Amino acid sequence: MSEWQDYFTILALAYVTVITPTFFFISDHSLPIPSWLDRALQYAPIAALAAVIGP
Repeated sequence: MSEWQDYFTILALAYVTVITPTFFFISDHSLPIPSWLDRALQYAPIAALAAVIGP
């Protein structure tokens, strides 16, 4: 990769990293979460911890 491609890639990744979460903050109303998704997300921290400690 050339130097300009390196800079472009870094800027594009930074843009996506910053812009993506802001879509949730821009909205005036909260997005409804289905009950099955809410129950599934309760296990996300435990699964992440197991994935880090397990290997």
